[in-house]
Amino acid sequence: MAHHDLKIKKKFADLHLMGLKPWEIRKNDRDFNVGDTVRFLVINEDLTLTGQSYNRVITYVFKDQYYGLYKGGCVFSVSSVPEYKQIIDHELDVKRFQHILNLLDQVSFKEIITKKQREAIINHLKTEI
Repeated sequence: MAHHDLKIKKKFADLHLMGLKPWEIRKNDRDFNVGDTVRFLVINEDLTLTGQSYNRVITYVFKDQYYGLYKGGCVFSVSSVPEYKQIIDHELDVKRFQHILNLLDQVSFKEIITKKQREAIINHLKTEI
């Protein structure tokens, strides 16, 4: 699993943050995969950084050009995982973050994890970490 820093225009970031656009269409030059984390760096229309950023986890990647995608493109869905918001922050312990990703691998990211599964993971983390 990898981490990606991606720029995003403010108007699209606002849609992410409101929960109205839980996906991205991007050139797949980074080999995006389920479980990767993304830090979106918000930019103005003139492409300058606003100083705002937020984190997401990739929950699904669609790479098939036969269904309307351009060659080399992909659509990936992203999810805010509030319980792990602090862990995704670069300043925290990478080992702890990797431990959580390993636990999430056991839960299948191919489907959206249920509230009950999240609670089970959180309870497990409280005893492990």
